[in-house]
Amino acid sequence: MASIATRTRRILRLCAAAGMTCGLAAGLATPAHAGNPPAPTVQRVWTDGSTAYIRFRDNTDGEDGFWVVVFEKDNPNNEAGKVRRWYGGGSPGTGRMVTKSLPGIKPGVAYCGAVQTRVPRTDPAIPTRDTYDFSGWSNNVCVAGTDPANPAGSPKNASLGTVNGEFHPPVGTNRTYWVPYFNSGAEAKNVVVDVTTDGSLSIRKPPDPGIFSGFTCALGAAGADGKVRSYRCTGGTLAAGEKKELPVFAHVDKAGQGVIRATMRVAGDINPGDNSSTYPVMAQ
Repeated sequence: MASIATRTRRILRLCAAAGMTCGLAAGLATPAHAGNPPAPTVQRVWTDGSTAYIRFRDNTDGEDGFWVVVFEKDNPNNEAGKVRRWYGGGSPGTGRMVTKSLPGIKPGVAYCGAVQTRVPRTDPAIPTRDTYDFSGWSNNVCVAGTDPANPAGSPKNASLGTVNGEFHPPVGTNRTYWVPYFNSGAEAKNVVVDVTTDGSLSIRKPPDPGIFSGFTCALGAAGADGKVRSYRCTGGTLAAGEKKELPVFAHVDKAGQGVIRATMRVAGDINPGDNSSTYPVMAQ
């Protein structure tokens, strides 16, 4: 089968020969057919370091993949600033939510994202599978960027990193895990962090008050087995550019799989997609 690039060049040659203008959106060729499938609907775009993420609703049945693109919000015609990726395979049925990632963006830059669907044509008069119907481009959804050199002058953008700690903790011991949190934007107040454990891990005590960005932390209710598996920290203030860690004082109750989950709530956060973290363990 011809490559994506070969098929795209072929489409452009056909358009030129027929005197047609093929649509362009975010720098990708879009062949026009009367029976174009419905375009996807982008729900959210967020970034995490040098990777952008796009979550969209698939509105087509029978597609064999998607073109996904992000481009600079303030310089949309900058070809060097665009990141494109072809994802083959499509999504079963219609109406499913799909999330795709695009590594290679510049941290701190505001980006917009869009998606296009490709469907193989089934017209018996056109036997080649090198012919496709393309949807139009979806709506654009943008996410603001933060300036690493000026976090105080940037939008609020707090996030949680990957939990740190021992993957194979011994049964019957106490272990401390750490939940990294960051604020690459302006000062954020009244931040809330929830931490839960499950499976082989329980929580012994909450972090001490006033030490970690002003958080006051309290244990959740004990379960039927008498074990506590959650705590909540409220009232935190994250300074612009702040990087710290919250401890999880855990007890390893039994052998087997366990998990630590953390979520953060920040009013006005431009990028809530990076406000959660999950870390599995296998106690032994």
